[in-house]
Amino acid sequence: LVGGAGGLQAACPSDQQCQVLPVGARPCGGPASYLAWSTAATSGADLQALADRNRSEQQAGKARSGMVSDCRAIAPPAAACRAGACQLIDAVSAQ
Repeated sequence: LVGGAGGLQAACPSDQQCQVLPVGARPCGGPASYLAWSTAATSGADLQALADRNRSEQQAGKARSGMVSDCRAIAPPAAACRAGACQLIDAVSAQ
């Protein structure tokens, strides 16, 4: 998704611009991972459309292949501005 996002930027002046986007699809449901992104540099609607398309493609591919997983839930992280770029952080430490 990141490579296909065509110049996805995570540059930020503060934590308020940092958001978390679930990406991909796990065989049992839920996202495969999360991406930190910046509202200061990226269109949320465009990014969400890319993520939706990516998730659909992954779900279809995993259904065709019969792929399974441990069905473990992945807790969503938070995002924070660190050194001028949005980065994923543990949600507990963000509180």
